[in-house]
Amino acid sequence: MKQILLIISLVICSSLSAQFKVSALKITTNDVIYNPFNGRIYVTIPSSNGSNGNSIGIINPSTMTLEKTVFMGSEPTIMDISDDGQYIYVGFSGSATVRRFNVSTQTADIQFPLGSDSFSGPFYAYDIAVMPGNSNTIAVSRIVNGSTGFYGVAIYDAGVARTTTTISTYPNNDSYVLRFINSTTMWGFNNHSTGFDFNKLTVDASGVKEVLNVGSIVNSFSVNNFVFDNSKTKAIFEYGSVVDLSYSTPFTIGTFSGATGRVTYDNVKDLACYATNADSYSSNSTITFKRYNPNTFLLYDSQLISGYTGQVKHVTSCGGGVYAFNTADYVILLKDPTAGIDNVYGITKKLEIYPNPVKDQFSIQNDIQLKRLQIIDLAGKIVAEHNNPEKTIPVTEIAKGTYILKCYDEDNQCYTSKLVKM
Repeated sequence: MKQILLIISLVICSSLSAQFKVSALKITTNDVIYNPFNGRIYVTIPSSNGSNGNSIGIINPSTMTLEKTVFMGSEPTIMDISDDGQYIYVGFSGSATVRRFNVSTQTADIQFPLGSDSFSGPFYAYDIAVMPGNSNTIAVSRIVNGSTGFYGVAIYDAGVARTTTTISTYPNNDSYVLRFINSTTMWGFNNHSTGFDFNKLTVDASGVKEVLNVGSIVNSFSVNNFVFDNSKTKAIFEYGSVVDLSYSTPFTIGTFSGATGRVTYDNVKDLACYATNADSYSSNSTITFKRYNPNTFLLYDSQLISGYTGQVKHVTSCGGGVYAFNTADYVILLKDPTAGIDNVYGITKKLEIYPNPVKDQFSIQNDIQLKRLQIIDLAGKIVAEHNNPEKTIPVTEIAKGTYILKCYDEDNQCYTSKLVKM
């Protein structure tokens, strides 16, 4: 019996001990996101970083090198990327504007003001969320007087504001942190006052309005982000709270023990992932990366990130088993060696297909010998997979939408393309 218990104990300990490969780039950044269409990490770089400050930076995760910086404006802070990987929208603390970065041309394009109040002054972006299925439309939570005054959520189409904002509707419960659940529905969280409101917002041609408010659902000023699980029936908050969205009134259904940090969601592995600090105030705080099962609320695995300390600002998933997060001084990449991650982000070759958009089937134009083909949705799930595929691929059973097409040759080189199903 003792031997059996010892074996069980060893299995449990093994499953909770991750063995991520850790690499880092020394750079000062504010925010970090990942683009699955080109396999690159993007960061906002403040002026304090020196000569390449006030820019957006492009990081190659295969080599952990800064490939390029592009000037964006005064003190870039938060950002969000469109679900087709075409645009990144950037907010600033030194400018009452939002500016758009064109990923394909690697240039900054349109920049627009967010409006102003005659008494309080111009509006700044506290958070940005790009509308799913529409890369030209964003929601912005607007603030005045630094970060103290909330002035509603507004919708902008290529920089033009829609008429209705939450500040002009009643009730108006603050929604500082924004996340779209689909093109017509958002959730917003108030992390600035003790109401700790969690609000449901609807979007139409006139703008945005609040339709539901739930108070004190997550009582924490430290929460700067929440994410959705694969089914989008759960909102998973920083610092561990899980909220059920499937009922008419959301409520907290559980907490991840020890998840005292920043959160992202791995759609491929279906895990909630946290980069946690041992001390929430110390600049020398140690960092532990933890993954949790969102259904059982149990810890899946955990690893102390040796050699690096500091307060984690943001964390993002870069595909199944690959993650990036930033501190004041570093961007740190974690690679799960069991996930076959080199081909998750190591996209180096373009795949040519025709037609695109596609209705029934498409043809691969490249003269390569394919061994494997995957069609992946924007949540990171494989919706179709073929071994030794033909040059013509049927897609009649795939739902309309935008996908990532990945093909691998005999040398396991990865070719990629955006695929649009009509």
